[in-house]
Amino acid sequence: EKIPLHPTKLNILWQKNSYDQANLYHWFKDKSNHDKYDWYVFNSHWNYEHFRDHFDIPTHKSVVIKNGIDRIISLDVYSSCEVYGQDFYNQNDHNYKALYEQAKQLPNVNYIGFKPNGFIKDNIHNYNMYVYPSIFEETFCISLLEAMAAGLYCITTNYGALFETGAEFPMYIPYEKNYRNLAQKFAYGIEAAANTLHETQIHNHLECQAAYAKAYYGWNKIGTSWKRFLEGAVNAKK
Repeated sequence: EKIPLHPTKLNILWQKNSYDQANLYHWFKDKSNHDKYDWYVFNSHWNYEHFRDHFDIPTHKSVVIKNGIDRIISLDVYSSCEVYGQDFYNQNDHNYKALYEQAKQLPNVNYIGFKPNGFIKDNIHNYNMYVYPSIFEETFCISLLEAMAAGLYCITTNYGALFETGAEFPMYIPYEKNYRNLAQKFAYGIEAAANTLHETQIHNHLECQAAYAKAYYGWNKIGTSWKRFLEGAVNAKK
């Protein structure tokens, strides 16, 4: 209800945040709120299942429509709290200054920080590999999807909806709470990937991966899902 509900039009909540986020948890916990929206759209089955399990949301007006990506061309570190907006940056970025400085000092590492999505898409063809050692339960992951579409070898954890996003294509490092062990496993994974990037079977694998991402997650297909859903929702409202 951050945007006022319209009294006569369809009110649809597109939910991409995780169920445990403080800005929405208490609202969903109060079941009297559930009837305020006509529909809830979730960006992954993983995300929807958590909302269903934790809040018993009305399943008859919940639907999953995954994220999409633009069609794009084929170790820098892009990391900053700035991606979440200026307020979040001002309140939290100072907590990671030491980590940023460490990245800047490491040999063979270029700390870049925040760049807009357009910059990433313009430069992604310069890379061979996408590495995301996520320790956060993503509800979907557009950066992984864009890397897949660009034909990059992808390495990530199997945490949250990352496996649903990447399907069988990335190298998945099993998530564990011992982050030192997790970091070592990622290092081994990166080394193993680097040693095989030249092999024909890897090129074939990445071509299939790119074709999969473009076929199933282009906005033409995702847009069709939205169009059908909205037409059905409007007809049902009538």
